[in-house]
Amino acid sequence: MPKKVYYVFFLVVLAMPLCSVAQEPVQSESLFSPTVSLRFHDIGYELAVSADSEKGDAEKALIFLAAAANLDSRGKYLLTDLLKVANRQDEQTLEKFAELIIKSGLLSTQRLSGLDLEDEQIQLQYPRLLYRLLSAYVDDTADLEIADRTVRRMLDRLQSREEREELLKKLIKGAGGRNDRLKSELLTLLGLLEVEKTDIDSAVRHFVEAHQSNKYNQLAFHQITELSTGQIKPSLYLEQLRLALRENPFDMETAITFAEYAWQIRLYDIASSGYEYAAKLHKYLHPSEPVPIGIYRSWSWSSYNMERNKYMCLQIAQKVRQSGRFDLAVEAFAAKSAAAISKPARAKEILTNAESKAFGLVEAAAKSTAEPSDETIRIFEQLGWFYCFAAPDANKAVDWANKAFAAKPDSPSAAGLLAYSLMMNGQLDWARKIIENEAYKDDPIGQLGLAEIQLKEGNKEQAVENLKSVISQMPGSFAAERAKGLLEQNEVEYLPLIDSDVIRQEVLDSFGSSVVPSFSKPADILSVQLNARGGKFSYGNSFDASIAIMNKSSDALLITDESFFKGNIRIDAVVSGDLQAEIPNLVSFRIKPGIAVEADQNLLIPVRFVTGRLKQLLRRHPQAGLDIAFRLYIDPVVGADGSVRSGIADIVPEKLTIRRNRVELSTRYLQNRLDTLSDGTYGQRTRIVQLFTGLLMELQLMANNEPLYDLMYAEWMPQILESAVIKRVSASDWIEKVQTLCALRGVSPDYDLTDATATALNDEQWPVRLMAIYLLADDERSNFDKVLDWTARYDTNELVRYMAVALGGEAPEKVEAEEQPEPNSVSP
Repeated sequence: MPKKVYYVFFLVVLAMPLCSVAQEPVQSESLFSPTVSLRFHDIGYELAVSADSEKGDAEKALIFLAAAANLDSRGKYLLTDLLKVANRQDEQTLEKFAELIIKSGLLSTQRLSGLDLEDEQIQLQYPRLLYRLLSAYVDDTADLEIADRTVRRMLDRLQSREEREELLKKLIKGAGGRNDRLKSELLTLLGLLEVEKTDIDSAVRHFVEAHQSNKYNQLAFHQITELSTGQIKPSLYLEQLRLALRENPFDMETAITFAEYAWQIRLYDIASSGYEYAAKLHKYLHPSEPVPIGIYRSWSWSSYNMERNKYMCLQIAQKVRQSGRFDLAVEAFAAKSAAAISKPARAKEILTNAESKAFGLVEAAAKSTAEPSDETIRIFEQLGWFYCFAAPDANKAVDWANKAFAAKPDSPSAAGLLAYSLMMNGQLDWARKIIENEAYKDDPIGQLGLAEIQLKEGNKEQAVENLKSVISQMPGSFAAERAKGLLEQNEVEYLPLIDSDVIRQEVLDSFGSSVVPSFSKPADILSVQLNARGGKFSYGNSFDASIAIMNKSSDALLITDESFFKGNIRIDAVVSGDLQAEIPNLVSFRIKPGIAVEADQNLLIPVRFVTGRLKQLLRRHPQAGLDIAFRLYIDPVVGADGSVRSGIADIVPEKLTIRRNRVELSTRYLQNRLDTLSDGTYGQRTRIVQLFTGLLMELQLMANNEPLYDLMYAEWMPQILESAVIKRVSASDWIEKVQTLCALRGVSPDYDLTDATATALNDEQWPVRLMAIYLLADDERSNFDKVLDWTARYDTNELVRYMAVALGGEAPEKVEAEEQPEPNSVSP
């Protein structure tokens, strides 16, 4: 069915009101207008986005942002975008704009407190604009992704280590004083430079200060542990591992290291919970794979050493059996635990079944190959250990230990078991001969055998030293348990070098009862939500939008390079209704907050949804009713087929749909708005001009084509709309002139529009000239080169001159103090 075409006299619609301020007479080069500043910032932002593509509009973006700062320097958003754009400029361009932005007031004394602005090195060694913008930008709420990029940009410019050190020291004193995390990163960089020149004492001092500023700074802590001559307190080391697990609760290596270290310092309750966490994490990360036996074995080992948790060994053994696997050590811990909790019959049953299962595995292996495999040798060794400690039997112990040693004579552990089993059988000389072999003498089970020999020989003093060494090397093991028993028999008290109770209390003071976190899936820790005020908006209006990142857990949520959520965000848009369009990667950026998101708290990130291609589509089709479906991905992953998904499992893309209502027109409605153009407020006139320029673009797109949707149109409409806009270009108020010129972006001008815009080149106020030259240079039909050259040389405002050069005008080597000739006329 053909679309209806409605005929009316004129077309208009209301748009969102802009902020307006009372206007007073101002000097031509000293102007103030928040509304024009916002409009210039908007253009600069869009050019900055396009500068990431092949258009190369970064310098024009910088000019508009500088212009915005000169018209209203109060907004911190200007600092953010100026830093982003400035990081892509060469040093000559940065220096060209430095004085203009510095004079704008954006870099006020208050924002730059603590900065030595007169330091000559700052002026000479690195771009002062970047230095000052960064110092003004940074506070507790700063996005460190922007700050880090700026620091790298400044450091890369310097040639020597000494220059980099000097810059870092100044940044630490200035910007670093306003954000602890940035200070920590700067101190770490300084420490690394000092490591390069082997100034270890200074490096350690800066790494320590970096860690104090940000306890999550893993690089600084690792450097401290490597370089410090003093031993790191066990509680501090365990705390650092726990913080790393908080930062990324899905890092298996960190989870295992945390549990292992807790076991080493005899915090068996924490170790047991840590291995349980690791087992759950492995199931989550690898649902189709069995949990490694090593995790179950260590979990059993830790649980066995807890007075109130020995029953857990029985449950762990059952988990292993249910997975269809067998491990003799797990079964041994279960049997010993059953005996300890007064279940002797169950203990005997477990030992009998374990022994039978192990024999079966050995027999099966013997039938399949002539030479014992590594797995078979491991079972030999396990059986030797089993009969030495779990179910002591001297004859069986020496038999299986001998088989293990014969199959792998270079194994210290097999040699230690053989020596211990020989000691059990009373063959002390043979046992001593193995133990004293240089290749095997450090094996702790061999040392236990030697200690028992020494006790039998009456060498109690040396025996005690060896028994203590066994306990230190294999804490919580059956061998250590045997060593402790022998010390008690000889009335010797064992005092460990590390007081586990003191360490436990220190860790509890830091983390409370949640020393080991409860395992949670990402969706139970983090949620993201797209928010917008209302579900509908009208032409010319925008809408406040934000991303809410919610910490649903009881632990702090970090967004860093090492965390499970890296802070990468992508938003796609799909337009439906009267027009259809897919806009992938509409918005894409990365965040790195300077603070953690505490438990049950939200992080709100303002986002500009109406931008880029979507903004153009909305602007150019005022009579189209559109539904825009936004889809948010975090840490996005793009497949080979172009499909996109969130990189964090269980976090499904967040969706938000907004309705943009079509413009509904009538003759009466139009007449009212035409009257308003003459006697309405500044805001009303601005909104009407925005609509008229949008309708002009819509009509130009539809010219000589079948309408894409129900379109109200008359042949004389473009002329009337254009006439109304031209009248506003000639308005007496410079702010209204600029707003009208800004609204003309995207409109294909004819002779009358070009001529009206050209008259603005001679306006007294520089913002008018800036916007006029930008529009005219964008018109490919204009013969504008000579005008650009003239403006680049003679315009009284630096920003206008810079824009002329950015648009293709010839940059003068020096502006002569001579009478300025008249600019060339502009012709279509």
